Amino acid sequence: MDFLRLPISAHLAELRKRLITAVVAILLAWVLAYAFSRQIFALMTQPLSRSFPGEDPFLVFTALPEAFFAYLKVSFWVGLILAFPVVLFELWRFVSPGLYSHERRLARKFLLGALGLFVAGGLFGFLVVLPIILSFFLGFANQDLIALPRVESYLTFCAKLILTFGLIFEIPFLMYAAGRLGLVSREYFRRQRRMAWLSLYFLAAVMVPSDIFTQLLLAIPMILLYELGTQVVPKRLKEGQEERANQR
Repeated sequence: MDFLRLPISAHLAELRKRLITAVVAILLAWVLAYAFSRQIFALMTQPLSRSFPGEDPFLVFTALPEAFFAYLKVSFWVGLILAFPVVLFELWRFVSPGLYSHERRLARKFLLGALGLFVAGGLFGFLVVLPIILSFFLGFANQDLIALPRVESYLTFCAKLILTFGLIFEIPFLMYAAGRLGLVSREYFRRQRRMAWLSLYFLAAVMVPSDIFTQLLLAIPMILLYELGTQVVPKRLKEGQEERANQR
């Protein structure tokens, strides 16, 4: 393929072009999110309102610029979420010239699947996991112990949680893509199950180093998604590997 015969400098130039486009998309999404930061704030505090003990939930800030930087940070994380389709598309633009025709057809389907899983993961994190976390930790509040969550910590945590679950829902997609492209088989993922479980829990511990409860809430869905991936991966290496052998 002509694309594969290009010098490394051409590949680096193409990669730089795609990275610049992705970064610009993230910056524009950041600005757009900040323009609607108050609406985003109202949306993201709804789970807190339902979980907060008492009738008057509220957030506090302990430094004068904290509220401003809280809006700025949460806008950045929301911008990352909004720009994810563009980032994924630019990744596709970079790798597609090096794929065979059947791989490009599969990749286009994979892109739609990846976007769907990302949205599903973000909604699962926001609608399911976040209320559980809030109910658990705010349940320690009582007459002698008042809950006063900081606005920056809460908003940043919510945005990171949505983005994290959006990304971890890509696990079955990545496993399926690797199998359809002829890289690995279902049996390989099953043989590596124990190591994968440990690695996923370690990843959850790195993402949320504060407490084991939140780590488990993050690790358990990842493990379940890994097991789902082992069911959708093809049993044997497919035509991608065979076509590569015929092209040599």
